[in-house]
Amino acid sequence: MATSRLKRRLLLKELGFVEDPFIASADPRFLYLSSQHGEVLERTRDVIEEFRGLAVVEGGYGVGKSSLALRLESIYRGMMDEYKVIFVHTASYESEYAGLQDMCDAINVPRRRGLTKQWREFESFLIDQHEQGRNVCVILDDAQLMIRSALR
Repeated sequence: MATSRLKRRLLLKELGFVEDPFIASADPRFLYLSSQHGEVLERTRDVIEEFRGLAVVEGGYGVGKSSLALRLESIYRGMMDEYKVIFVHTASYESEYAGLQDMCDAINVPRRRGLTKQWREFESFLIDQHEQGRNVCVILDDAQLMIRSALR
């Protein structure tokens, strides 16, 4: 086993890689934008930039959905005057309240006791962002792990 790892490292070094780009976890630095990826990225950006609401990206395991999500995050984090990004890795919430609290934690919105009070706090944040001329972009990776009631 150690021999195969050594061979792999040597091959990667020979190919000019300093680190292994062929790992299971998403890394947008190694995203190869095929024509399909480029089209999905462009359409998703249109939804965000034209304020069209919800965009859903579907696909099988390992096709690059998480890498595309991370690429979108990096694009919009680089435009901080125009966008506020909430990126949630592995969105597997048991309730609407848990998901809302996690999103609020990601943007330093204070936690409140009770779903209604938490929604009011989050809505206040959204209004504040709108008044500052920012579009809020929420990216949920692995949202299929959420139970239906948490998707409200």
